[in-house]
Amino acid sequence: MARMQILCGRFKLAYVGGMKLYTRLHTALPAIAAFGLGCFLAPALMAQESALEADSISVDEKNGLIEAVGNVRAEADGNFLSTDKIYLNRQTGTMEVPLPLVLREADGSEIKADAAQLDEKLDSGRFSNLRLTPKQGGRFAAIQADKTGDNLVLDGAVFTACPACETDPARAPLWQIRAARINYDRAAQDVSYRHSRLELFGWPVFYLPYMAHAGPEVDRRSGFLAPSLASSNDFGTAVEAPYFFDFAPNYDLTLTPRISEKQDPFLTAEWRHLTQAGQYEFIAYGHSPKEDLASVRSNTKDQRGGLIGSGRFTLADWKINIGVQEASDDLFFRSYRINSLNRLENRLQAERRFGNQSLSISTHRYRNTLSPEERNTVNDEEEETVDLIAPALRHNIYLPDALWDGDMSVTPSLTHLVRNKGIDTSHAQSTLDWSRRHITRSGFVLTARNRLVLDGYDFTPEDDTAQQEKVDKAEDFLTANAL
Repeated sequence: MARMQILCGRFKLAYVGGMKLYTRLHTALPAIAAFGLGCFLAPALMAQESALEADSISVDEKNGLIEAVGNVRAEADGNFLSTDKIYLNRQTGTMEVPLPLVLREADGSEIKADAAQLDEKLDSGRFSNLRLTPKQGGRFAAIQADKTGDNLVLDGAVFTACPACETDPARAPLWQIRAARINYDRAAQDVSYRHSRLELFGWPVFYLPYMAHAGPEVDRRSGFLAPSLASSNDFGTAVEAPYFFDFAPNYDLTLTPRISEKQDPFLTAEWRHLTQAGQYEFIAYGHSPKEDLASVRSNTKDQRGGLIGSGRFTLADWKINIGVQEASDDLFFRSYRINSLNRLENRLQAERRFGNQSLSISTHRYRNTLSPEERNTVNDEEEETVDLIAPALRHNIYLPDALWDGDMSVTPSLTHLVRNKGIDTSHAQSTLDWSRRHITRSGFVLTARNRLVLDGYDFTPEDDTAQQEKVDKAEDFLTANAL
């Protein structure tokens, strides 16, 4: 097997196998001259970033044509082409690939096609039956595609972020966007569609004359996110198509409308914000219900909604923690399958540590919820039970090496409970905990613990004789000790 390299346009050709192109002296002279020129320019050739290799390469010097057949491999500017046959025109700098090909680009993306016409840089051209897999995920397919550097125009195209089915790659994914034309600007990472429709399992769901979103290699940018499919008795078949607003690196908003066959659009809005003092996020829900969702026991709700949020902040020496769980009615979250909490809680808590002590101040608001199955078993008068704790004070003092070399802590606390159904209660408590741990020489661990609790209560009943009798019988002061 002989190998010879000569300069041919931008390409460095590798001739593998016996050469039968130069069988006569007058035809061999150009080959000898080319070979000598190749040896003279060997260092420059080795520095070239373009190369062409094949089992057989034929050169038509008169017309400037090169034909490569069998295990063809072309390289140019970091792009690698693999196929079984190409025709290279040195005069026009174009390459025709009549057979299936694989083009691996310098950025890691992969293009497969049934045929193509490319430039000698493997950077621009036209593809037939293209399949593009970007490096960071996602899949494009098109009947025909024109590529100019980083810009792709795909006709009769589809896009999806779902991975291909391993057993059947041709199987329709969970979702895909089909369009008459897709413009994919890979430099700017913009994807735009003309006459597009969303398909679920290959079935069209809705149509948009124009839409756009960020490319699959973008970490975060305003645009549509991957849609999802949902189904329930109240909504029927539904599609959620979230839209992400990248306002700034430290705060953003995601709006997710749910389009369904039985209900008006259900909207979810998620806000996230990172500040110098901490971070917080809120999720809001809103809906104009129909049929069963509009009926809340004997009431009819025109608008239903809810709010869930949390936040954590550090202000000076204080740590602030907030939590929000609020709804238009106590059935909202469970009716809409958002969560199944039996009790909603709103809280605001501040805590500070100094030395061997800590101080906590908090307020809580609790709201009991009911399941949809319980909606007809409770009277309207008992629809809501709200407990409000405002405030709750807790002071902890830790005393190491205290009595008999043990650890001791003293925790006085004060809470005030307000109920819209029942008795207001003030509760003062003091807890004394002592413990000692000892390990014997034999390896036995001996532990002693003691807790002393003192409780004081103050009851303020409603104007009700029965409630007052219960209060009169209650103990105002309790004490307990456990060893």
